[in-house]
Amino acid sequence: MMCNGLLHFQVSYAETSPALREREKYRTFFSLAIGDSALNPARRMLVKYFKWNKVAALYEDHETLSLAFNDINKDFSAHDIIIKSSTSFKDVKVEVPGKLKEMMDLDVRILLAGFRESTARQVFCQAYRLGMYGPRYVWILVGLLKSYWWTEVLDTACTVQEIGTAVEGAFIIFSLNGLLDGGKSVANLTSSEFRDAYINANGSLPLSIFAASTYDTIWTMALTLRQATSEWSENGTAPLLHQLSYDVMADVKETFITTMENLEFPGVSGPVSFKGSGREGITAVYQIQGTSF
Repeated sequence: MMCNGLLHFQVSYAETSPALREREKYRTFFSLAIGDSALNPARRMLVKYFKWNKVAALYEDHETLSLAFNDINKDFSAHDIIIKSSTSFKDVKVEVPGKLKEMMDLDVRILLAGFRESTARQVFCQAYRLGMYGPRYVWILVGLLKSYWWTEVLDTACTVQEIGTAVEGAFIIFSLNGLLDGGKSVANLTSSEFRDAYINANGSLPLSIFAASTYDTIWTMALTLRQATSEWSENGTAPLLHQLSYDVMADVKETFITTMENLEFPGVSGPVSFKGSGREGITAVYQIQGTSF
């Protein structure tokens, strides 16, 4: 549990919850994963680009997803996008068929959807059975889903082909997980070289979507320490890091916060910099086409 006034730092490679972006409460928390709420402008711009003005939202009743959809509803409503229905569910098998039918009755074709992976497969299995797919429907997925998540269908009554048919054409919006044009990271690695090194080191497959951000999290902490100690050395106040304890962390807390908030470097997961506790980054829009993005 995190508390107000926390004196030690936490740097996460995966946390996207909007709750932890409350800067007054969590000044010493940073995350290398771009928060769900930070992707809302891209989602809204996608809807606006195609001149859609009515959407519906369906999401799993999970803390992170519920907070994300609260922010989506506020953002879309503030930009004149009508949300015809916004509903959550706990039991995918019991509740989702009825909720999908309600959306069909409302004649809503643009569907914002937020689920964890196993739930997503079950929802799209239901959508397939109801015919909620194809050119008449657009699904925009919210949340972190690994590559080819729809091909693991042991937890549904549908085949790979049926779920593949249902998700065909769906949009997924998340941060670009890599450097563009073969750029080199601070570790002198391109994103593809990092992936090759990870696999050669017997890293687990399929590659986790957090593998690169985990690597960059270590670099974030190392560069913060290096820059802070350099500053202390210049003004003659350098503490001995190996002697630091939580009892004296208050004395160096502000330096760490300022240093990390102003940190910028190219990571294997893309450019790294922060706005408050959350990472700034490049947003990418993907569309599922056939068996790939």
